[in-house]
Amino acid sequence: MKISRANALNPLNSLVCKELTTCLELYDADKEVGAIVLTGSEKAFAAGADIIEMRDKTYPETYATAMLGDWDKLQKIR
Repeated sequence: MKISRANALNPLNSLVCKELTTCLELYDADKEVGAIVLTGSEKAFAAGADIIEMRDKTYPETYATAMLGDWDKLQKIR
């Protein structure tokens, strides 16, 4: 999987988070996979959350919808 958004260095919006987590879970379930390696480009890996996606949301909205909640699943990846 390649995370690539030419217009942003921080593509970690809710859609990318869900896709990345799903992909990593599939690799984790594959007994043939011995390691999972995430790398960045020469310029940046990811600066963090997508502020544009978050800018119009209140804290209660992000909490109630578990925005980026898929990141919690990463703790279970071996």
